[in-house]
Amino acid sequence: MTLENQLKQLLKDEPRSRERRNKVRAVAHILRKTHPVLGQIVPEVLQLIVNDVIALERYWRKILVENPELQGKDYNTKRQIVQEYQQKIGYESGYNVKINV
Repeated sequence: MTLENQLKQLLKDEPRSRERRNKVRAVAHILRKTHPVLGQIVPEVLQLIVNDVIALERYWRKILVENPELQGKDYNTKRQIVQEYQQKIGYESGYNVKINV
């Protein structure tokens, strides 16, 4: 089962996990199930790690938007890659990015 499907199932099965305040706990739960070695980490510590990862990802995006000189070569390719994938799976995307096929 994919991570997305695991999370969706958790949200269906555990209404408490739908609350924003429980997001970190839900993500930690999925990670613990997916990577059993994480069972050796105290749940509270794993939740702190997950919280840090989520915060770092947010800071990463913010810093790159505010400092274009720090953006990688692939920074502006996401829209096109997403649109190509959506078209591949039969979804009509709304990005209106010209793609050379």
